[in-house]
Amino acid sequence: MLLLYTHIETTIFAKIIEFMAYTFLLPLLLCLSLPAHPETKNSVAAKSVDSLKAFTYVEKMPEFLGGDAEMMKFIRENLVYPDQAKDEGISGKVLVSFVVGTDGAIIPETIKIQRSLGGGIDQEVNRVILKMPKWTPGYHKGNPVRVIYKLPIVFAM
Repeated sequence: MLLLYTHIETTIFAKIIEFMAYTFLLPLLLCLSLPAHPETKNSVAAKSVDSLKAFTYVEKMPEFLGGDAEMMKFIRENLVYPDQAKDEGISGKVLVSFVVGTDGAIIPETIKIQRSLGGGIDQEVNRVILKMPKWTPGYHKGNPVRVIYKLPIVFAM
């Protein structure tokens, strides 16, 4: 009789543990495994980075007023080849990145030279980027968002 009583007690204890696992632990584990922001986790159209919570790609990318041709014209008219770079014979391509804000303005603290040439060229690129007028902002899901924009600028003598 004692053996039967122990078996019944063990079975009841196992049922209580099983009930607790399904009632409390399973939902807790499911909640912990869910992504924090499901709308952007697998979205191809919205990859976010830490640069002031800016996106790298959105449904409608930001655009310089007048398009790429006007942007290149603006750069040609405002860019001055630094004397130091001329003297040292420095030429090549500078890659600059910056964030276009929700109002279309370039956020100054986000300007970063990704590929540098030296000889005062980096400072000149920074100056011209800061001088740019407001852009048309990028949009994601119908809302204006901050977007990182990368721009190559070629220096040739």
